[in-house]
Amino acid sequence: MSILRRFFHYFFCLGMIIFNAGVWAQDKPAIAIIIDDMGYDKALGQRAINLPGALTFSFLPYAPFTPELVENAFSHGKEVLAHIPMQSFEPKKLGKDGLTWAMDKSELTQKLITQIAKVPHAIGMNNHMGSLLTQDREAMQWVVAALQGSTTEGLFFLDSRTTKHTVAEAVAVESGLATARRDVFFDHTDDEQAIKEQFQSLVSLAKEQGFAIGIGHPKSKTLKVLFEVLSQLDDYGVVLVPISQRWVTKRPIPESLQSSGDGSVSYK
Repeated sequence: MSILRRFFHYFFCLGMIIFNAGVWAQDKPAIAIIIDDMGYDKALGQRAINLPGALTFSFLPYAPFTPELVENAFSHGKEVLAHIPMQSFEPKKLGKDGLTWAMDKSELTQKLITQIAKVPHAIGMNNHMGSLLTQDREAMQWVVAALQGSTTEGLFFLDSRTTKHTVAEAVAVESGLATARRDVFFDHTDDEQAIKEQFQSLVSLAKEQGFAIGIGHPKSKTLKVLFEVLSQLDDYGVVLVPISQRWVTKRPIPESLQSSGDGSVSYK
């Protein structure tokens, strides 16, 4: 990256932090929004990046448009995550270097580090699918240890919670790794009204517990709804913050949110 681009990005982020600090001082409930599965659709991905506010974008390491869209997101001052495929109970294709239950520590660690390196500017990772692997305590200990290694030091783990039986967040907390978890999936149902209702659930949770994290995907209806609600966020009584600014590691998990599916979607 050129010195000029680094200079611009530094002051852009500094301005965002100063601005958000003024808003947070008002003690408004906060939300963070992550757009998963970035990198396969260039047009929808760019449309997502253009959404207003401090959204975070999670990129699949080997998706064809990940290199270009990562740079676009970063140049817009958006935070970037690596979206790491993990084995699900459902027979879904993981793709190259996806993490599986059958791997030993050495193979899993090597493939994880390789994938993270494919996502420049990543400040952390979250799991793509993973309803099987995130239940495996030993595998999650290996993931956390890899994130605490010398080549990945400083990265955090956001648990996408694709199963209520995940131990990923708990293992991260036990190991002292910065972590957080998903509260709401916006678009399991590809319907505008349903997506609006899920966003309202996110707002309600934020008002109840102070902070909540929502995950959506680069789908036409999701992006349409997010543009509408983010353009009138003051009306909802919450503030949108970067995921890196808030860590919640020991909140009780509401029973109504303990389910979840594998977080994968089809694109329309």
